Amino acid sequence: MIALCREIDKESGKIAVYPLEMKLTDEAIFALKIRARVNQELRYFVTLRVRWEGPLGKEIEKLLKRRELTDRAIEAFGGLVEL
Repeated sequence: MIALCREIDKESGKIAVYPLEMKLTDEAIFALKIRARVNQELRYFVTLRVRWEGPLGKEIEKLLKRRELTDRAIEAFGGLVEL
């Protein structure tokens, strides 16, 4: 599994999506959840590494870079879980 970060730049409004190179432990997931609550421009997602590194990776990135990202869109895409 791999964690992905969706970050919105406060000044420009640009959206960046990038993988977090870290081992996903219970503690790491808990820390990311807390960080997302404190820092509103950050959202974290988890997916299978094979999905991110395969052909679906670009589709996942395109989805997460949407200006309006709804829970419904995430659910419809499948295989992506917000922390």
